[in-house]
Amino acid sequence: MATSEQYFNLVRTSKSSWVAVPIHQTSPAEEAAVYSREPESDILRNAAPAPSHLFAQVTGSHVKFSERFPRLTIAMIAGAIFTISIAAEIEMLRHAGYFWK
Repeated sequence: MATSEQYFNLVRTSKSSWVAVPIHQTSPAEEAAVYSREPESDILRNAAPAPSHLFAQVTGSHVKFSERFPRLTIAMIAGAIFTISIAAEIEMLRHAGYFWK
């Protein structure tokens, strides 16, 4: 037999949108501090992240070129493959007897 226990309530946030809010929450939500009613200046002043977490990648070892510029790396690899294939095709045609004047 199926139960019809309700797990969440719908809360209206605007004229056309709703948010599901859990009813039976066993532990306090960790994100609850994010939605506090403090002024923005107090939030920024009191909740500043630790400097070690903010610049963790900057203070570490140097970042590889491929990690810093992934699109450029992909473009360079594609260009190299294209250049090699064109050079191989020209060499094959030359050895097959085709000559350009």
